[in-house]
Amino acid sequence: MRLTPESVAVTPDDQRDSLAAPARDPLWMLARQWQTREFVADDAGTPVQVTIAHETASLRPAGGQAPLAAVEPAVEPEPLPTVEELGYLPLAELGVDFGRRLRDEAVTAARTVLNDAFPFEPADAGPKLSLYLRRIPDPRQLYRFLLPHLGAAGDTGSLPAIAGLDVGLRPGVERACRAWLRWLRTRVRPAAGAGAPAAWDGQRLEYRFRLSAPLSRGPVELVADEYHGGGVDWYTFDSGPAPTGTLTGGTPVTVRPAPVSYPGMPRPRFWELEDGDVNLDALRATDPAGAALASFAQLYSNDWFMVPLSVAPG
Repeated sequence: MRLTPESVAVTPDDQRDSLAAPARDPLWMLARQWQTREFVADDAGTPVQVTIAHETASLRPAGGQAPLAAVEPAVEPEPLPTVEELGYLPLAELGVDFGRRLRDEAVTAARTVLNDAFPFEPADAGPKLSLYLRRIPDPRQLYRFLLPHLGAAGDTGSLPAIAGLDVGLRPGVERACRAWLRWLRTRVRPAAGAGAPAAWDGQRLEYRFRLSAPLSRGPVELVADEYHGGGVDWYTFDSGPAPTGTLTGGTPVTVRPAPVSYPGMPRPRFWELEDGDVNLDALRATDPAGAALASFAQLYSNDWFMVPLSVAPG
């Protein structure tokens, strides 16, 4: 048996009116919705404007005081190499930089003494390295010599005696050594050892960390137990215990919400076909969770709105 619908519209105008499905009295329909308190329901009318009472705070490590300029560099920093782990060409660059600092302090006459005291003699020097042989001090020897006396930042102690160094050149050489150590601190770490970030979980091969944001009603804690790297976003975190105090800071802001849309979303208008690239019904055949997601996406698709809120970076 085949059922074929037949329109009772006679004229083209009647057919057009039937397809349009017009509302004869929209104001009456809105009044009835108001009388029956339909606008109080969760899926009520479309919001036109929203007033938000909000408060912002900079993120910082849990238990820390200093705010973070960016989360990723603090969570997944690449460990610095030791000076012993550098290749010959990077070492040559360090030696050349030390020579520049001697020049800046007008103590270039000390180069010969320093080159003899810490000779740079790499094994199997090729054409590139042969230019530096005994023309720069060996950064490894020089660093090991200075580190116990001047510190990793060059801000402690005094320059130890160097055989053959003229007394008049000593103050300038010491200033050059301190400046070189300060510059070197951002490029090498003083000692060998574990250089992995503190948040790295070597057994699970992922990062685990916590952040907090101090608000007027108490700190808010954000927990990231399974961060795999690549960029921190809102879904990286789970919220910790919510503060129980009352919001006292911030200024109310009135904004205009925008409807949320997503691929495969049912169209709200008559006779408008959905995008065929996404078939939400296919989720129903996978598992109960997929069926629940498809039902939610189709039944409540136009009930969600995005409320814009501009905040300062960080």
